[in-house]
Amino acid sequence: MLNRIKNILTHPGMSAVNLYARADRAGLYRHYARRCRAAGIDRLYLVVSLDCDLTRDTDCAAAVCERLRGLGVTPVMAVTGELLEQGAAVYRAIHAAGSEFMNHGHRMHTYWDEPSGAYRSCFFYDALTPEQVREDIRRGHETVRAVIGQPPCGFRAPHFGTFQTRAQLRALHRILKELDYAYSSSTMPYFGLTKGAAFRAPGGLIEFPVSGMWSRPLSVLDTWSCFEAPGRALESADYLREGRAVARHFAEAGLPGILNYYADPSHIADREEFFETIAEWTRVAEPADYARLLEVVTL
Repeated sequence: MLNRIKNILTHPGMSAVNLYARADRAGLYRHYARRCRAAGIDRLYLVVSLDCDLTRDTDCAAAVCERLRGLGVTPVMAVTGELLEQGAAVYRAIHAAGSEFMNHGHRMHTYWDEPSGAYRSCFFYDALTPEQVREDIRRGHETVRAVIGQPPCGFRAPHFGTFQTRAQLRALHRILKELDYAYSSSTMPYFGLTKGAAFRAPGGLIEFPVSGMWSRPLSVLDTWSCFEAPGRALESADYLREGRAVARHFAEAGLPGILNYYADPSHIADREEFFETIAEWTRVAEPADYARLLEVVTL
């Protein structure tokens, strides 16, 4: 809730877009589609990325990737540098099977809190100094290159939902351009709904905003909220329902765009609702990764 208030204050247009979504959701998505066509996106694509933050994600990552490949989806991997080093053999095998790897920073940013008996988040970029952010990105870059064997060309910020102010994103994109990155996927659905599924950020970098829910287009549809969060308001059935609704609308309206969704492997390794949702998306969208989308986008 605090992050939503912060984002609304940072981006005053967010309230207007939220009202637009309530009054004329179809019209909002037509606007989105126009922006997509202007960027060279003439059909609907699907990108599924796996954010790996914990050892238990490594433990099931290979199985989740195999299951996704069976559905025609080769997931993009966003793995913290420390986790990459710990599970190097697992991630090298995933890369050899065709997965693109993003830089997801170096430090692990989730931990098990014994007193509360729950996982907790830590290492938020908005709580760090600019130099600490730069150093974490640089170390993450070097770790991907060392473990995977090639440097990444894209980035996803840890806890990116808390790092959305104009100043923060400008600073992030500046660092990424110094590393000669081509893209980032570190922005919330608001950016996609207003700027399109891909937009050129100041400095020349391409941003691919993550996608939202159907019932609440400005809210991320993520596996934490639906499968894992303690005391959550949403359940696994809601993930499937929201995913189906998104697929249905894009298919019936014939809209281009990018369904850009991410998951944590340990949240969904044995959850059929997740894989049913992916199957629904593949029926209406062409699976791709960010490297493929960079070939499509004409910005």
